[in-house]
Amino acid sequence: QPGIYQASFHSTVSCQRRGFIPASVAVHLFQGGAPVAGAIASHTFTTSREVSTISFNVPSRVTNAPTTIQMVPENAGFTFTDSALTVIRLGDTP
Repeated sequence: QPGIYQASFHSTVSCQRRGFIPASVAVHLFQGGAPVAGAIASHTFTTSREVSTISFNVPSRVTNAPTTIQMVPENAGFTFTDSALTVIRLGDTP
């Protein structure tokens, strides 16, 4: 239903792109096919064996329900593990 929601994302990421260092990864949250402002998690790998955690925590307004949300990676060549996306409704739209 319409309202204000809080989206929290967390993941562990490793780089599969040996030999292409430095390598940057970014994951965006999309709502209804459009990127959500501030909902991006990113990291730049400086070694091929590096493992990193990435996360974001951002509010979002939903005006038309239902809506589809997607996590979209910016680049290929990365492994995501222990990923979680939690969405909680905070309340009505003011």
